[in-house]
Amino acid sequence: MHYHLKQRQRLQDALTAIRVGQPLSSCGFKLFSNGERHLKSPEEMSRLFRDWPQCLKNTLVIAERCTFSPGELRYRYPSEWIPVEHNAQSYLEMLTWKGASERFSEKNSI
Repeated sequence: MHYHLKQRQRLQDALTAIRVGQPLSSCGFKLFSNGERHLKSPEEMSRLFRDWPQCLKNTLVIAERCTFSPGELRYRYPSEWIPVEHNAQSYLEMLTWKGASERFSEKNSI
């Protein structure tokens, strides 16, 4: 699963192009060939696995064993990496603008 809605494939494609550093038009096989890597409804999963109903039952068994909740995530930025004149957000913004300036400078233009 790479996106929650099928319509988000174009966003996934754009992120892939950014990750590989190529224009979207030249990414070719680096992109997913269809929009099927999204969250599917229980009804859609039942239809897809109608010949293997035990698979769906097993997913419920596994899900009941899982105790993780995304609400438990609390990311804390490492303070030793952030200069004293910045907070996490301002330092990230400064690094982003600096990187964009270096990447998209005249000497690096296509």
